[in-house]
Amino acid sequence: MELIDIEIERFRSVKEQTGSESIEFQGLDCLVGENNSGKTNILSAVRFLLEEETKENDSELFWQKRDNETVEVRGYFETTPTDLDRIGLV
Repeated sequence: MELIDIEIERFRSVKEQTGSESIEFQGLDCLVGENNSGKTNILSAVRFLLEEETKENDSELFWQKRDNETVEVRGYFETTPTDLDRIGLV
């Protein structure tokens, strides 16, 4: 299973990266940007999406610390029949 696209809304410093502004992955990808531009927060959003543990309601998690709003992180995956067999969907 391969993560090919991620949409992020109101997560840390990322207000909205959805639709045509979503982050597309093409294999071996590199995040490049100035200091404090959000590179680590994009990686944190991927971890937030993939980890199974319960997340604490920490104001640092929310865009501009607006903890009354909902954080949304959506991942889109490309799967193979082997992936589906491994998780019992074939």
